[in-house]
Amino acid sequence: MLLLLGMAFVMISREQYASISESLYPHSPLFMDSWLLDHLMTPYGLVIPLALLMVVVMVWRKKIAPAKKCMLQLGLCALTGAGLSVLMYLLSPMSHGFV
Repeated sequence: MLLLLGMAFVMISREQYASISESLYPHSPLFMDSWLLDHLMTPYGLVIPLALLMVVVMVWRKKIAPAKKCMLQLGLCALTGAGLSVLMYLLSPMSHGFV
């Protein structure tokens, strides 16, 4: 749940990242010169972590075997961690060749 909340916090912080994006890419209308980030960093992009958060809560409350529940939670954690890693990589100025 903390990874999902972290992802939601990053998506909410669009204004702070927008100032960095405008200084790095004044010629590009896209957010951080990335089509993917331009679409993810919108209020509608918050649907993804919130939907995954609902899935985590549903799996946690479901009456299934503990081993299966643990595997589902680990899978969701890996998926969320990978998504947050990609999001942070794309937002990092170092990934675009700027230091």
